[in-house]
Amino acid sequence: MDTPINIHLTGCPNSCAQHYIGDIGLVGTTAPGGGEGYNIVLGGGSDTDQGLARPLCGPVPSAAVRDILDHVVGR
Repeated sequence: MDTPINIHLTGCPNSCAQHYIGDIGLVGTTAPGGGEGYNIVLGGGSDTDQGLARPLCGPVPSAAVRDILDHVVGR
C-alpha cells in the first residue's frame, strides 16, 4: 500500500472516535444472537479528503471483522 489507512474504532453511541471520518470505521454493537459485534463503514475522510463514511455491513460478529477487512483492503 502506498498510503496509510486511517481506522477509527468506537463503542461510544456519541461517535467519540469519529468513525464517520475514518477510511474504515468500526462501531461496536451487539452481534446477531448476542455477543460482541461491529457495524463497518468505509470511505470517510478529513482535511483535503473530506467525506462521510458509508455503511458497508453490520452488525457482524467481532470474529468476522478481520476477514471482511482483509477482503476490503485486498481490493
